[in-house]
Amino acid sequence: MLLRALYNLALTLCLLASFPFLLLRLIRRPQEAGAVLQKFGFIPGLPPSPRSRVWIHAVSVGELLAAQPLIQRLRGENFPLVISTTTGAGHRLALQLCRPAAEAVVFFPFDFNYSVRRSLSAIRPDLFLMVETEIWPNFLRHCARRGIPTLLVNGRISDRSFGRYRLIRRFLAQSLQPVHRFCMQTSEDARRLVSLGADPARVRVTGNLKYDIEPQHRPQRLNRLIREVLGTGSKVPLLVAGSTAEGEESMLLDALRHVRQHHVPLKMILAPRSPKRFQEVGDLLAQAKFTFTRRSFFGDADLDHPLKSEVRYDIFLLDSIGDLAGVYEIATVAFVGKSLVSGGGQNILEPAYFGKPILFGPSMENFREVAQSFLQQRAALQVNDPVDLKRQLLHLLQNRELRASLGSRASKIISDNRGAAGNTMNEIRQIIESMNH
Repeated sequence: MLLRALYNLALTLCLLASFPFLLLRLIRRPQEAGAVLQKFGFIPGLPPSPRSRVWIHAVSVGELLAAQPLIQRLRGENFPLVISTTTGAGHRLALQLCRPAAEAVVFFPFDFNYSVRRSLSAIRPDLFLMVETEIWPNFLRHCARRGIPTLLVNGRISDRSFGRYRLIRRFLAQSLQPVHRFCMQTSEDARRLVSLGADPARVRVTGNLKYDIEPQHRPQRLNRLIREVLGTGSKVPLLVAGSTAEGEESMLLDALRHVRQHHVPLKMILAPRSPKRFQEVGDLLAQAKFTFTRRSFFGDADLDHPLKSEVRYDIFLLDSIGDLAGVYEIATVAFVGKSLVSGGGQNILEPAYFGKPILFGPSMENFREVAQSFLQQRAALQVNDPVDLKRQLLHLLQNRELRASLGSRASKIISDNRGAAGNTMNEIRQIIESMNH
């Protein structure tokens, strides 16, 4: 009880401290008022549903994309769905991917008691799914009070999160009590969760949903446009550098120069991880001695019609949300970012789905087991620093056989590890069946 009171006091103090900034943001961006109201629980009400309504919460873009195989399964069984996100980028992608199949796409409420009560009363879920590591104590407690089962799906606990969670283990153990089932990605994730206080009887290892992802068809049109504006034919190699962090773009530009000095006519697609950095990276490219264009320069109509311009660029800045996974299909080599700086890495499964040779840096803490598996099975290469990036990128581009063998092994890992969506659906069905008896 004391820990809960301290938690709610901390939430209130955070709200009071951030209120001036929130007010200033609304003055500058009044169009965000609807999102803020939803976060305080003012969500349009939904009517009662004849079938079990499933509320799926994914914080942002990465979690939403990871949940797609499960969302597709739930759609296939005609469950009414509500999708919530925390970030604006995640909300925009949810509107793009999940409507009109979802009944509603909303912002997840702040974890105040009154916000949670309003949201639950408006949505009336019969089942709540949280993707990866979303533990909100008040929300879970109110779900339990209303008899709404909750499941953690595609659960994982990174090295960084595990260290923080151990500091609040007692409080976290109490917060985990209402959760009916924990569907974890790996046995190590399951072990860590149990050590933090989860009931072992409720913990399952169901696999990583990202192995089941099939990129959306929409980027196929975009891929044709990119090939055209870059002028990449069968003999022009293309580096897709995805989910890059601050500092990595400069390293990649140096690597591009290095490769071209060895008479390899490499072109590049550059996709920063954070939308907040799109302009910053655009400014960096403008200062570099390369020609470039942006995804945002082209509307949907441009994807269906040949361009009249004869200009062919060196770099395509992918300043958009949700397109990267499908763009990996046209890569000759893929580099996965937030890994040459201390960023914890990003998802290497998207390029692996297309059987592409993959490079990543030494910082892969958030994807440790996946990265280790790929390295052990010689399905990817790790680069240690910017100099090693130049060396290994050039070596890959000059060695077709090595590219083919890396890509083939990467594709095999994907096929060997599919099934998480089916495993998770089995757990969901068990919970729903227990509700109906």
